[in-house]
Amino acid sequence: MVKTTQSQFATIFIALTLVLMAICSMTWAQELSKSETYILNLAQANNYKDSVKSYCAIAISMRGEEKHETSKIYARFAVKLCKQHNDQKRLGTAYFHLAQAFFEHEKFDSAKYYAELSIKAYDSAHTKHVYYPYATNMIGAYYLNRGNLTTALDYAHRQMDVAVQIKDTVSISNAYTLLAAVYGLMGNIDDVLQYTKKALEINRLSGQIFNRAQVLANLATVYIEMNEPDSAMTSLVEMLQIATHESKSLRSEGMAYMYLGKCYSMMQNFDTAIYFLHRASNIISPLEDTICMGEILRYTGEMYWHKGKYDSALLYLDKCYRLLQQGGLSGIAVDILRVKSEVLAEAGAYRNAYQTLKQYKNVNDSIFNKNMRDKIALLREQYESEKKDGVIEQQQSLNILLKKQALLQAQKLRSEMQLKEMLESKNQLAQLQIVSDSVIKVSLDRENTSKRKQLAQAEELNGLLAEENKLKLASLKRQHTINSLLAGGIVIVLLFTGLTVAQYRRQKAANRTILMQSEKLKLLMKELHHRVKNNLQIISSLLSLQSFRIKDEAASKAVREGQQRIEAMSLIHQRLYTRDNITEINIREFITDLVDSLQSAYGYLEDEITISLDIANELMNVDQAIPLSLIINELVTNVFKYAFKNNSYPELTIKLLRVNNSIHLSVADNGNGINMQEWQENEGTFGKELIRTFVKQLNGYLDLIVKNGTQFRLIIPIAA
Repeated sequence: MVKTTQSQFATIFIALTLVLMAICSMTWAQELSKSETYILNLAQANNYKDSVKSYCAIAISMRGEEKHETSKIYARFAVKLCKQHNDQKRLGTAYFHLAQAFFEHEKFDSAKYYAELSIKAYDSAHTKHVYYPYATNMIGAYYLNRGNLTTALDYAHRQMDVAVQIKDTVSISNAYTLLAAVYGLMGNIDDVLQYTKKALEINRLSGQIFNRAQVLANLATVYIEMNEPDSAMTSLVEMLQIATHESKSLRSEGMAYMYLGKCYSMMQNFDTAIYFLHRASNIISPLEDTICMGEILRYTGEMYWHKGKYDSALLYLDKCYRLLQQGGLSGIAVDILRVKSEVLAEAGAYRNAYQTLKQYKNVNDSIFNKNMRDKIALLREQYESEKKDGVIEQQQSLNILLKKQALLQAQKLRSEMQLKEMLESKNQLAQLQIVSDSVIKVSLDRENTSKRKQLAQAEELNGLLAEENKLKLASLKRQHTINSLLAGGIVIVLLFTGLTVAQYRRQKAANRTILMQSEKLKLLMKELHHRVKNNLQIISSLLSLQSFRIKDEAASKAVREGQQRIEAMSLIHQRLYTRDNITEINIREFITDLVDSLQSAYGYLEDEITISLDIANELMNVDQAIPLSLIINELVTNVFKYAFKNNSYPELTIKLLRVNNSIHLSVADNGNGINMQEWQENEGTFGKELIRTFVKQLNGYLDLIVKNGTQFRLIIPIAA
């Protein structure tokens, strides 16, 4: 394995510094409302200050939506308005948002220009706004990327001075990160580790979460340079936890997988390294992050180099170099030429290796000349001598700031204790209220008993009066018999009509209730499938993390195979809760996603394998889809694992057709062919037993044909 060079280490820190600026900007955008709200506020603005505020807010929101050109337009509106009113303080803020839009668009020259105008405006207003140190950091990152370490170091110390002055802990942490990046280029690994740990310490004390994942990535990079992969993986596991749960960030999650791949490469586990690098590529590629994607391509090329696959290695290295060159990152791209020359030499292409190495030396000498390190060391000595007293005062101010933060934390705890006491008091009052309600209930029961006795006496008196009236009404009874019969008939008709109307209304209300319950049940079933899918994803992540720590390759392989089976079941439940019909899934889409996932997991590129899918029976009942999906997962996994060894043109064909009242599944490859005797033995691997179990569950018939490869044919009844 090739040890990380000083230039490569510097490249990593340049990338991390630029990404840290992007993450801070994205977090500001996430704390704001939608752009439509700001446009409404702009329309209601009564003065130019409100208008400037709305213009800046829209610019930030547009950056969050990656609409960089629109963000620049609104930032320029704010600049123009501030100039008309000669408001230097707000002009500094407007210039900063314009610089940030260019920076996120990777237009670093323009970003540096407007960042300098922002600082100049703030200086004219004699104020140090929170954006002041961020603008300083942006300029320092620009010079770092261009290889001008003298100026980059100067701006790092400037940012630290301003950040301590305005007591901005986030800027202090970023300043330490920039210092670590500069000293990384100088090769001072001890200083890099010291400043990176300080950045993490400040971040933890300030309680900030959003950029902690990036600081942990910096620390992991230092440990990788120090050849301590175990320490690096500890930081990366914490980073992955933050990126996926506490402060969700796809960029941070992808970077964690990227550096996990690097750690496994240091432990000579190249297959696992390539697996994590492919996961990182799938996450980072849609984000259009040139720097991170360049690192992933570089590491992937190096892994194929270590495996002896020189053509694949050169393919990834060339992709990395072109990507970085197109992004204007020549300073980062130069080291790719050195690695490429070593690969060519090992592959026996000595002429091309010599030409590439010559190109590397010419470019490298133009960027990093021999006198650069001496000048930086001299500047550092002069600066530290001049700022010695200032550094002591800076540290004292920092300690005071940390003490104040600790005091605020103590006050927060006291507030929580007071809130807890209030809740306990509220619970006691609720208990007293329950006792009071019980006493009132007993009193009401006694009163009701007394009333019932009075009613009994009244009924007895009424009985006596009724006997007397009975004698008086006897003579009138016959006269009213006919009238009573007629009246009774009318009452019966009216009563029947009323009962019919009431029954109709009750039935109508019952139908509405049944409809509502049906919709609720449907929604609950979708939520159930959603939660099952999430739980399966959590189990898959736990198995993935567990496989990192298992030293036994066979055990690690078994855990990863279990993880793939769980991910196949997770795809089924994901399809269920995204459809209106919760009892059927689109088996065509599921098989396509499953094959793509397994192809990526086993490191096959699109141009390295021919895959043919013929899925005619799109919709399938979930009771059949789940066992069928696991059977397909096992068969396709075995194809990728065993069938294509020493096969230059691998082919995989999957057919799922409906014939009469049965479903026919065919999985075929052009590989080496399976051993029929081993397959027909009763005892076998867990995967074979799993296939047989699910075939039996589906009441199906499984047939095996070995001719120019292997073909599995499964026939199951539709009504199984």
